[in-house]
Amino acid sequence: NAQGGTALRVTATSLGASVDATATLSAQGNASVLNLSALTIVQDGATATLAKPATITIGGGTTRIDGLVLNANGGSVAIAGTAGNALNLTVELHTLPLSLAAVAAPEFDASGTVSGKLTITGSAAAPGGQYDLAVAKASTRALARAGLGPFDAKGRGTIAGNKVTNDGTISAPSLQGSRVAGSIPRGHGELDLTVKGEAGRNLVNTALA
Repeated sequence: NAQGGTALRVTATSLGASVDATATLSAQGNASVLNLSALTIVQDGATATLAKPATITIGGGTTRIDGLVLNANGGSVAIAGTAGNALNLTVELHTLPLSLAAVAAPEFDASGTVSGKLTITGSAAAPGGQYDLAVAKASTRALARAGLGPFDAKGRGTIAGNKVTNDGTISAPSLQGSRVAGSIPRGHGELDLTVKGEAGRNLVNTALA
């Protein structure tokens, strides 16, 4: 026991990721409080470390996250809010490398960074929310071979029901900017996007090639 709590050190490997965490677990009424003081996650060359102490409170079927900030390969992600039957989470990204997506999808070869904010609301069974994101200097090997990019893109929209709406722009040094607006299905459904401008048409043609 340390200051009324239980000191924890956890090292584990799961799904190809190694985790090393240090925390203190204590009781607060009917809730369990995990004060996280250190965290390192390493997988396939990607490293995420805890930027500052964070608190996770679990009780009454709800998990509350306070001050969780992870630094990852030159960028960062901050998560705060509650998750349970009802969702109220905020995720803030700051120059997070797109290459980190390869940890979950090895075939994904994008470079560049993403910044912005996502708000996740609704229920666990039917999540929704809003997003406002900006991608800088994005490219893939296929786009580079086609002589396109790197691209800067901005988009905002909502996540509701079975679709994601988007209103954004795409631009590149050698191409005129374009606007992308409409909706994307979550799962089954029809794609309903309008792409205006040279950059958008070339990007779509390359993606479909």
